[in-house]
Amino acid sequence: MPAEHRYAVAAYVDARDRLTAVPPKVEELRQHGEPGDTAAVHALVGHHLALLEDQLRALDALQVSLSEARRQPWASQLLSDECQDIKERQDCVSASLVEYHLGAAAGTQANLWLWVQGFDLPGGFIPLIADSAPAPEAAAV
Repeated sequence: MPAEHRYAVAAYVDARDRLTAVPPKVEELRQHGEPGDTAAVHALVGHHLALLEDQLRALDALQVSLSEARRQPWASQLLSDECQDIKERQDCVSASLVEYHLGAAAGTQANLWLWVQGFDLPGGFIPLIADSAPAPEAAAV
């Protein structure tokens, strides 16, 4: 990583570390609040989703600060790796919530319903897999 981008990456890592929480498992959702208290469960899930949303904003700020460097392999891989981590935690929260409401069989299917190619952020699209988008001329073939 070039020296001129180390501060921006370090600032992102600090923000990410402050915003990272272990996604709740369905057992934690079941124990949260009184039995049948879906408002408490939804508040807990909402808290985790808000942390992930804040992390996406921090990732977008990093992407913008990298400017054209984000197309370099090191930056592209870093952005995609971070997207994968965020997406995996989103999937864990979603699967736990679906399983809480619909049972174990539905929870295992939740990730299939929520697959995305990446995140379309204000600063630009970040794919889950680095360099996964074909060049425009190759896509036309």
